[in-house]
Amino acid sequence: MGIFLIKKDFKLIWKPILVGGIFNTTNPGVYEARKNPNPVKEKINYYFEDLKDWSNLRNIIINYDGFGKGSSPEVFPVNCVKQMRGPFMFLDQGF
Repeated sequence: MGIFLIKKDFKLIWKPILVGGIFNTTNPGVYEARKNPNPVKEKINYYFEDLKDWSNLRNIIINYDGFGKGSSPEVFPVNCVKQMRGPFMFLDQGF
């Protein structure tokens, strides 16, 4: 049996997506966890230490209330649906 290679021309078209929609579809348990938050103290402590370690390793700032009062944005998670309308408008107009 031989291997046949077929050359086809194709065009890759990048389109914006809402990552939150994909996340919510693939992780439906997140909503349940938000409704009934009952975290294990040791797990939460490890989570925050892990975030701090990654922040230090990559020399980035992670804004999260677990790091101290006022370190998170006022609105979280941010709803980007309205902002996504701009890129789709440009795609519809051929840009």
